[in-house]
Amino acid sequence: MHAAIGFTDEHQLHLFTRRIWSWRDACGAERFWARRIGQAALARGGAALWPDLTGRDETQGESEP
Repeated sequence: MHAAIGFTDEHQLHLFTRRIWSWRDACGAERFWARRIGQAALARGGAALWPDLTGRDETQGESEP
């Protein structure tokens, strides 16, 4: 049976699914983020969509000199 994986202690998947559920509760569910990301994409326009999806912030995590 695969239906219980993620809900039982016999399989370690529950460690990850519990964390995902807590992030969803703290930061908003899928519907919230779908709407927010969709509105941001529409506001920036179609030409910016691919660069926004594939762009990286190379300074993330670095401290300023």
